[in-house]
Amino acid sequence: MALMAATMLGPRVGRLVLLEPNPFYLLKQHGRIEAYEESSALRDHVKKFGVTGDWAKVAEKFADYWLGDGSWSSMPEKRRQAFAASLPPNFHEWDAVMNEQTTIDAWKALEPKTLVVSASGTRRPIREIVELLADACPHWTYAQIPEGGHMAPLARPEL
Repeated sequence: MALMAATMLGPRVGRLVLLEPNPFYLLKQHGRIEAYEESSALRDHVKKFGVTGDWAKVAEKFADYWLGDGSWSSMPEKRRQAFAASLPPNFHEWDAVMNEQTTIDAWKALEPKTLVVSASGTRRPIREIVELLADACPHWTYAQIPEGGHMAPLARPEL
């Protein structure tokens, strides 16, 4: 979303920070099929249970995928409820990150000073997206945080 907003807003955007960017469609465009299929499996789960409103089922898999196996079961009930309640917009967000057609060449033409942040032990699809961006956009800055990954803003905001 941030990449698309920066494209649409043009010179009004001076800086861009991408925290574990997830344009998963780039994986398919660049033949990273195993990583694409991994992200597709999570999307399919979100779509399958989200359409029926079973957000607790979505949240369990989502939490364990992004935060590590067993994260959902170790989460206090109040936190589980809040986590599940935050996920309904995710149902539609998958359409954007899986079905977009913009090429990586369009992203490398972005003018804002761009920082890409990822965790050292992040999931394969994010690692491979960051690799693709680093190859195509060496003029951007790349930083790794030791942990936290995709959910760092919620799970580890101090990072």
